[in-house]
Amino acid sequence: MIGALLLVGLSALPRQSSSPEKPGAPGFSGTWERDPDRSDDAQEKMRAAFERMQEEMERRGRGGPPPGGSGAPPPGGGGREGRGGGPGQVPEELEVEHEAGELRLDDGERLQIFYLDGQKHRRAMPNGAKLETVATLQGTVVLIEEKLARGKIERKLELSEDGESMVITLNIKIGNMKEPVLIRTVYERVE
Repeated sequence: MIGALLLVGLSALPRQSSSPEKPGAPGFSGTWERDPDRSDDAQEKMRAAFERMQEEMERRGRGGPPPGGSGAPPPGGGGREGRGGGPGQVPEELEVEHEAGELRLDDGERLQIFYLDGQKHRRAMPNGAKLETVATLQGTVVLIEEKLARGKIERKLELSEDGESMVITLNIKIGNMKEPVLIRTVYERVE
């Protein structure tokens, strides 16, 4: 009797969804292309944030280039145009696979795998930095929180109702930034 009540009680709990809510509903899987007219200029937003951070450091008497730099562009703020390198980089094209509780994002240079189980997962970034990630799926929205030693990146991937557009919102707070940087990128489904 107690076992039956426990089974009924557990089945009544809300479940973590790992696939779109409705069978046949549009999903994340596919090839996506950035729509520059509807997207933020990620490099400019990151550059402006690092300039503000540098000005604040100089105002406080701790001037000099940002850590690891010689006045070079901030991480994600220079170099390969439109490629997925630093936190402010957004790829022009993105291959997405969503199946069996995993979300795979491939920008052609780097493959990222997120487990949509709401659990903490530790991994290393290409530069060797340690990262802790928690990802969940709520219908047609994926929420990803990445914690770094000196910051945090929150991502929200949201499908349009028809599944032909995907908006990725990055909320980046790194180092001595007073305010987070918000970058909104719109992708259109190619295939």
